[in-house]
Amino acid sequence: MITRLRTRNFKSLRNVGLSLGLVAWEKVRLAPGESKAVTLDLDPFYLSIFNADKGAWELAPGEYIIHAGGSSRDLPLRGSIHMD
Repeated sequence: MITRLRTRNFKSLRNVGLSLGLVAWEKVRLAPGESKAVTLDLDPFYLSIFNADKGAWELAPGEYIIHAGGSSRDLPLRGSIHMD
C-alpha cells in the first residue's frame, strides 16, 4: 500500500477547481488485517506556486486542507494547517 498525502490551498488561484495535489507519499507493507502508524514529512516546496511575475516559487499564505489515504479516491483522513 502507498500512503498518500494531498492538499489544496483554497486561497491560491492555482488550485481553484483543480484536483488535490500530491505532496507526500510512502510505500508501506502490510499483512492482511495489519495496520501501522505512518508519519509523512510535508516539504513546504510542494505547497509552493510559481509566481511568473517574480520568476520564483513562493508559498501562498492561507489555510491548506490536508487529506490522507491509500489512493486519490480513498482519502478518509482530513486536517488543516495555516501558513502565514
